[in-house]
Amino acid sequence: MLFAVPFDMTNGHCSINAHYKTIMMKRLIFYILLGLTSIHASAHTGVGITQDYDNVRVHSYRETNREDYRKAFIIGQLASKLAKELHYTDPIFLDCWLGLLPIDSVASTDYQISVQHHKYWNEEGDGSEKLIIRQQAKNYDVIETLKLVEYAIKNKKSIQKQQQLLKSTFFYDRGNEKLSISNDLIQKALQQPHGEEIEVLLQTRIERPLLYDERKPNFTYYWQNNEYFIFRNQWNRQENDLDVSVLLTLPHIHHFEDLGLLFLVFDTPASFYYLNVNHYDKETRLNKVSARHVIENIGKMDLGFKAQSITHGDVSICINEGMLRRTGDPMRLMLYFYETDTLVQDAYAALEINAANTHQYIL
Repeated sequence: MLFAVPFDMTNGHCSINAHYKTIMMKRLIFYILLGLTSIHASAHTGVGITQDYDNVRVHSYRETNREDYRKAFIIGQLASKLAKELHYTDPIFLDCWLGLLPIDSVASTDYQISVQHHKYWNEEGDGSEKLIIRQQAKNYDVIETLKLVEYAIKNKKSIQKQQQLLKSTFFYDRGNEKLSISNDLIQKALQQPHGEEIEVLLQTRIERPLLYDERKPNFTYYWQNNEYFIFRNQWNRQENDLDVSVLLTLPHIHHFEDLGLLFLVFDTPASFYYLNVNHYDKETRLNKVSARHVIENIGKMDLGFKAQSITHGDVSICINEGMLRRTGDPMRLMLYFYETDTLVQDAYAALEINAANTHQYIL
């Protein structure tokens, strides 16, 4: 059994006045740790998924569970519509790699564009000729990628003439030679204004893409014009039903954590909103959105986190303190309290626990 412990909160931190509260809090932390898996394992287990949209195939690979992993599939749907507008029916392969990059670095995306024979894993023979656009990124840029799709479709013949084997700058095959046009040509294409077709496409409304083994969660979002609109999923709503009540609008979603009846929506690596299926306004019947909570001192590398529902709508969030998680590295455990809409930044520090010594959690 887990216990919710009352706290006196001051500036987002806690003061604990009674010894029994400390004991109960340590017991709560112990039970939380029983349910946590290694952040090192979860953060560095690479996953790649492919989805097809008419003549466009998207391969989306990520090392952490950031939402841009799914954004690649939003781009794929838009690229398919763009190809249709341009009457292009040959195969297009979008190879998207979302990797670990310092969160305080400038936004950095590398692209490769080529026209070559490439065999899909489920394709017979030696593979057909495909227009291939590869990118590695910290965050995917919808407009940039669509501009390159448009450029590649309209300049396919010149790409075939200009492409050559170049040393790759991608983190997964740095130094290896890959077929591509030069980065100068790619940057020139990106500096051009996008066409009317892309401007119209940006108004397209696309719901959060689901993977093959997923069902629609209680809360979800749709993307439109480079913004994200979070809403409550009504089970009797039709796919093309535009009548939804938007609860929150964000320019970016860094992470979308589904904890069953509870959701954490991170707009940056260090800030989130909390949603609860059972927390709503009785008059409007709309779910309430928490305050925006900012996480202090998250470090320089975005290695992901582990969140779980604990009790009474409360949530634990465990993150790394080290650059790369190893046995013995300190972790930081945050606790979000639903009733008071309060985030405890470091439960270990509040209880004077050395997070590197896990034996201290066992009472």
